[in-house]
Amino acid sequence: FQVAHAQEMKSNDRIKELAEKLKARHSELQALKKGGCMGEDNRGYVDLRDCDAFSDADKKNAAQKLKTAENDDRKAMYNEFARINAEMNLTVSQVEKIFARKRLERAAAGEAFQLPDAGADFDAFKASPAGQKLGGECSPGAWVVIK
Repeated sequence: FQVAHAQEMKSNDRIKELAEKLKARHSELQALKKGGCMGEDNRGYVDLRDCDAFSDADKKNAAQKLKTAENDDRKAMYNEFARINAEMNLTVSQVEKIFARKRLERAAAGEAFQLPDAGADFDAFKASPAGQKLGGECSPGAWVVIK
């Protein structure tokens, strides 16, 4: 299949609307990520991580609701990207991986990420400065904290 990048895909008003919703939650997500309570999986979605803050049931419940809202909007956006870029023959799964790769490329130290599965994306990350800093922790599909 043709390799695509997020910047090359067409957009529309629905995608812009979803992007605004993601942007509105960004600071809350970043706070959870910095606290080690949330990470990015290799499919382009956020996932809760074990953290001390979740010993408080209300905080864990609020984080779960945030995760669900974020992932629902991301899924809708990925579906819309695949739909309006049909000429690129992209599946939703491919769009998810494109966005997961872009988020990993922009990862900040201290953030939890699930590395790509074995293949070209993993190989590229492993060869990058961030991948090299991980050393032996850098393995396909592993959850790591970026150094």
